[in-house]
Amino acid sequence: MGKKILFSLLSGMFFLFLLSSAFAAEPVKIGALLTLTGPLAEAGQEHKHAIGLAVEHINKKGGIKSLGGALIQIVYGDSQAKTDVAVSEVTRLAEKEKVIAIIDMYPSVVTIAASGEAEKVKVPFYAGISAATEITNRGFKYIFQQDPIVREMSRNFVNFIDFLGKFVGRKLEAVVTLGDTTSYPATAIEEGKKFLAERGYKILASLTYPINATDVSVQIGKIKALNPDIVYSVGYLGDGILIEKTADRMGIESLILDGSGKAHTKWLEMCPKNEGEFTQNFWGRDVSPKANELFGEYKAGSGKVMTGHSALMYQGMIVLAQALEISRSYERDDLRKALQKIEILPGEYLIMPYDRIKFNENGLNIGGDFIFSQIQNCDFVTVFPDKFASKKIKMTPKLEKLKQKK
Repeated sequence: MGKKILFSLLSGMFFLFLLSSAFAAEPVKIGALLTLTGPLAEAGQEHKHAIGLAVEHINKKGGIKSLGGALIQIVYGDSQAKTDVAVSEVTRLAEKEKVIAIIDMYPSVVTIAASGEAEKVKVPFYAGISAATEITNRGFKYIFQQDPIVREMSRNFVNFIDFLGKFVGRKLEAVVTLGDTTSYPATAIEEGKKFLAERGYKILASLTYPINATDVSVQIGKIKALNPDIVYSVGYLGDGILIEKTADRMGIESLILDGSGKAHTKWLEMCPKNEGEFTQNFWGRDVSPKANELFGEYKAGSGKVMTGHSALMYQGMIVLAQALEISRSYERDDLRKALQKIEILPGEYLIMPYDRIKFNENGLNIGGDFIFSQIQNCDFVTVFPDKFASKKIKMTPKLEKLKQKK
């Protein structure tokens, strides 16, 4: 009799298992448009790891609870940092893979093209990093831009120049701008020049170089001749490395403030040669205890330093997951509506040094900001603004020369 009861119990449990499996929530498919090959492949692979880590965290905590515990499934696309390829990948992800949304990295020129296609096929497009103003000033309904636009980036840049002036005890008034000619750097520099002019800085020259440049010695030579206090440099990671190496080789004494993703593993590999250098940044492990914990987990899994760009991609996945909780739906338009009304405040779901994440009528996040990091003891340390700074600025030979310069 006992065996019959045991058999009945086991049969019932097996039936319930089959029943639960049959009615298991359908996965939520999200497209990730990254630069997995091409000139920005290394960054794309790092962002892929950040997205994977976010999905692992979301799924381990029960998936999308409002959809019965549905797990997030990522379908990757490779833009190769090319606009035409990116457009094709958006079409494939939306129409063939049937993703509910697409999260994108950079460069901005690719984001602009890809988001235009996303608007046509009506799939929510989440620009995790790109900061070009054009992304959300076209009246689109399906575009959401997490990073503040370049105007705010430029304002923060000039605020930091003011801050440095107070640190060295005199106004660092002579500036040269430097950047490539694509949308994001060109716009950032033009906006920055407006703020510089408003605050009385002297712009000695505005120098440019082509995208994916392999030689900037002519531009650095001009900077050496002009000898400005500050070089306001905006571009991408490869640009920043090339500029720094060339400036070091040519003996530039001007302080280069970098807006090209310098807070990256590659820069720490060059330390202590670049000890004391500054970069505009999006995030740092020292902005909060939670950020430090995430940094450690990312490094353990990838062997690399978690950059501000990777943190932005992680954050983007968290926002999409919270929007799915609100929408309670697998429909793209329901997710779009949820993103329009979502508000994420400091706490469990906000890892960025932001006041909040909330999108205006154009899809632009109105709660974001930027920080500045300095390399101290071969690590990135947040030094600006005060509310996120973990340490004070460290005096360097270049800063000392600026202090004495007349």
